[in-house]
Amino acid sequence: MKRLILPIAVFTIIAAAVFPATAQPKKRPPRKTREALIFLLKGSPVESDVVPVLVPVTRRVAANAPLAGAMKSLLEGALESDEPDIHGFIFGLKFISAQIKNRTARIDFEYDRADLEEGEEFSWGATMRSFFPDGVERTALQFDGVDRVVVCVEGLESYDSPDDFYHRKCPTKWWTK
Repeated sequence: MKRLILPIAVFTIIAAAVFPATAQPKKRPPRKTREALIFLLKGSPVESDVVPVLVPVTRRVAANAPLAGAMKSLLEGALESDEPDIHGFIFGLKFISAQIKNRTARIDFEYDRADLEEGEEFSWGATMRSFFPDGVERTALQFDGVDRVVVCVEGLESYDSPDDFYHRKCPTKWWTK
């Protein structure tokens, strides 16, 4: 036992010198952000007597990747701080990527199957299907260098069921007209 006391004492002294109790954790530099608009639904997408419209809502996104940040915010939908009649309109999608080439942005999404129960299928209804590509396009067109937008879900220019085969494949050379 006496043999262990000296090595333990030396280890403790060295550890205290290397890792002082007053050491402060390194602070990360503040993350640079900027404002971006995302376009969400105002009005009810369910009630037939209220016609929904797309409205701009301000969000803070990473300054180094504002298009990707805006698309992620678009999928997150409305916040408690938004007006009460502002609605997010997409559930069951994941953002994959945003690329810009020759002034054309390609925005890729895929279905988030983890949210589905066995045997359940995606069904957004006509309102969601018609407003989603417009919301993505309006959100993307605000950024410098974007004049055209291609929206792809599971590699298809489609916004309905992933099992529906009446869809165009997203172009491989999406930046050409």
